[in-house]
Amino acid sequence: MHIQRSTAWILAVICFVGSMFASIYIGQKLRGNVNFPMDYSTEIEKWSAEYGVEAALVRSVIWAESRYRPAAVSSAGARGLMQIMPDTGAWLCQLIGEDLNIDNPADNIRMGTYYLKYLFERFYDSTVVLAAYNAGPTRVAGWLADPQYAGPNNTLLSIPFPETATYVNRVLGAYQVYASPRY
Repeated sequence: MHIQRSTAWILAVICFVGSMFASIYIGQKLRGNVNFPMDYSTEIEKWSAEYGVEAALVRSVIWAESRYRPAAVSSAGARGLMQIMPDTGAWLCQLIGEDLNIDNPADNIRMGTYYLKYLFERFYDSTVVLAAYNAGPTRVAGWLADPQYAGPNNTLLSIPFPETATYVNRVLGAYQVYASPRY
């Protein structure tokens, strides 16, 4: 059992370090090959300041979710710039206390930024927040309760869903661009 636990820790560290290097590599590749829009800056700045979420992170989530296409719709039914599911949008409207339109870019940014704020209040760690944004907070809470995936201080040593791990790395790569002095 002790050997298995040690092996698991070593694999977890390797996966974590690998994902960080992948994030850096993706960020460097993106800088030279892909346009990173600054559309919707007024809305992003407003709601980032209001909800205490870094604007560069909001921009990165928008880039990863929709590539700044306001009419984007996923195969699962998520809509808009920040790819909000309709049920999640209705729930966010209740929390915000306003009737917002998920298909309106300004409202979609407000809902998505508020959702990031909510997730930060619950999970604190950026990687965990991004995983929860993609896979859902209930699923991520389950991962944090599982020693196979959970690290110290409510962090994730690994993400068991490849799609979510790829998503987190994509957002972190875009974040390196949007947080750079050039932007």
